[in-house]
Formats: sequence, structure tokens, C-alpha cells
Amino acid sequence: MSDFSLTLVSRLKTSKIINDMAKVSIKSEKITPFGGIFYVRELFSRYVGPVIDKVLGLRCTSYGYQYSEIVGSLSSVYFCGGDCVEDVTSHLMPHLSLHPTLRTCSSDTILRGISELATANTTYTSDTGKSYDFNTATKLNSLLVKVLRNTGGLWPESHTTWTSTTSSSRRRSTMRR
Repeated sequence: MSDFSLTLVSRLKTSKIINDMAKVSIKSEKITPFGGIFYVRELFSRYVGPVIDKVLGLRCTSYGYQYSEIVGSLSSVYFCGGDCVEDVTSHLMPHLSLHPTLRTCSSDTILRGISELATANTTYTSDTGKSYDFNTATKLNSLLVKVLRNTGGLWPESHTTWTSTTSSSRRRSTMRR
């Protein structure tokens, strides 16, 4: 008699669980050890990605990865605790590929994309004859300002100027919220 009643209770409990699960949206059973990275990447794709592609232009039109996907893949390395670009291929790719819409590129593609954005150095020779190399990276600086404005890190009405003195550089800012 006790075996029969145990089976009966078990069946009732199973049917109650099935009814409760119909009310809950069913997610993938696969779990990633990098909690929250999908949410961060989705926000990145929504708010920062379009700005990157607009400022830097489309890298390709028919296949391959856009600059926004390259920068998103690179940032994922550091968001997940990595310390070199190769970590995206060796550690993150199996987990990041679980997302149905986000694309993650390999470390080789990231490095190629970064090298495509490189610009030539400008050499300045001082009065004493010493040469200094610097790089203005105009496109990337423009991208930085536009991303900061788009994400609220820099307000359009704020006025920030950099002044240089002989002993040090000072920043003057009149930011209003």
C-alpha cells in the first residue's frame, strides 16, 4: 500500500511542476561562467556599436566582422578577466558563441582590425635637435568623444579645454549637469 501512495504523490507533484513551467519562459540550459557578459555585450551593441560603425565606417559589406564587433570582442576579453587578446580564442569563444545573435571574432581578426586603424606617426624635431614621435589618431579620438557623448560620459554643453604650461599640463573644465 505504501508503494502505491508514494507513486501517486510523485505523479501529482510532476504534473504541478509541468503546469508551473508553462508560465515561465524557458531559457537555454547552457550556463556561462562569465555571468552578465551577454547583457553587457547587448548594451554595447545597442549603444556603442552603431557609433563605432558610423565613425570608423564599415569594414566590409558582404561578410566578415565590422569594427563594432571587433571592439566588442576585444572588450569582452577584459570584461571577463582576460589579460591578452588571445584569451578570446582560447577561453571565451566556446562560451560567447552560445549567444544566438552576438558575433565574437577570433584574436587574429581582432589584431588585423586594430592594425587597419593604425595611422602614421608624426615626428617633431625640437630646437635642440631631439626628435619626438607622436600620433594624433584623429579618427579614434573622434570616436572616443562621440561614444562618450552617446553614453552620457560627456555632455554636449560642457566645455573642456586643455592648456599646456612649461612645467605641466593642466585641465580646465566647466561641466554643467
